[in-house]
Amino acid sequence: MEFKTINDFELKGKRILVRIDLNSSVVNGKVLESARFLRHAHAIKSVLKKNPAKIVLLAHQGRKGEKDFTDLRQHARILNKYVKVKFTPILPGKEALRKIENLHDKIFLLDNVRFLDDETNIAKNDNVIVDFAKGFDIFIQDAFSVCHRAHATTVLIPRIIKSCIGPNVDEELKNINQLVNRRPLLLLIGGQKVADYLPIVKLLEKDKRNKLLASGYLDFLIRISQGFDYGMQNQIMKDIKFISEFKNLYNKFSGQIVLPIDYAIEKDGKRKEVLLSNFPSDFKICDIGKKTIELFSKEIGKANAVFVKGALGCVEDKRFAEGTVSILKAVAKSRKFSFISGGSISTAIKRYKIKGKFSYISLSGGALIAYLGGKELPGLEALR
Repeated sequence: MEFKTINDFELKGKRILVRIDLNSSVVNGKVLESARFLRHAHAIKSVLKKNPAKIVLLAHQGRKGEKDFTDLRQHARILNKYVKVKFTPILPGKEALRKIENLHDKIFLLDNVRFLDDETNIAKNDNVIVDFAKGFDIFIQDAFSVCHRAHATTVLIPRIIKSCIGPNVDEELKNINQLVNRRPLLLLIGGQKVADYLPIVKLLEKDKRNKLLASGYLDFLIRISQGFDYGMQNQIMKDIKFISEFKNLYNKFSGQIVLPIDYAIEKDGKRKEVLLSNFPSDFKICDIGKKTIELFSKEIGKANAVFVKGALGCVEDKRFAEGTVSILKAVAKSRKFSFISGGSISTAIKRYKIKGKFSYISLSGGALIAYLGGKELPGLEALR
């Protein structure tokens, strides 16, 4: 699908509305900086070079009822480290338009759009966000990570004013295209987000040479679906309801799925590696073992492209980060096209100072998974 970009419009002297994604982890009330801030700052600067009259940024943080649902005051402070932005603690509406008009600043960040019910209730006839957007000339969608949501800032605004994708969405789509068109493709999937797994594995259908290296909950669910007893790990699994889906998955793609052959558990406060044949165990599995690291590394060498989603173990604990760190190093050194996704992986790269080059590190989560699984994203469809 081809989309218009900022290069297809004359932005000089125009009033520009930009959807970005600054959604971040919040710990003890503090917003943690992520790569999103720097990426969006670069994109904002590229728009700024075209000399628009005003740039207004729309973003969100968390969801109503959740602990991380907060205003964007801290986000503005972080963003201001990279590009000068005026935080205006009001929401889209007539008041916001008047205030923006009367201020001489160039770039404005409004408050959390999810404070407004109109962001998620798009069936309303008189949507305040839509009315606000009518005061602008061009809308730039630069948050691929929210394009799977049918919200006012993703699907309604593009219907009423000229719209295009921003630099970050453009970069995301180009790299996704590179990933899915390289064969054989290796999917290295870990973590605990089971809902992420099923759409991604559809990529196995595209080419029999494509392979899946499974770790984390995906590995556990596949083996449990085949009747394997891990012991303690079986008891702590929360997603047994997916067993039938994973049984069918493995039966269909068993020749393309590679599972761990050893694991690391915590015993007496120390890391202990255990062969698959020594299960069931009374201990929780915290990482893959050295033999699996070797096995997975060999598979990386055979691939033409590698997609990594989710950590292979409890990466926040140095004792059990070995699997994730070793595999990331193997990917970085392989010089294959590498597409990295997921907060835990991005954090591990930074925390453990993994050297080498990754082709692309994605800022997206659910939207990326849906897109790779072949689903249409409402936010992209609205930009056609």
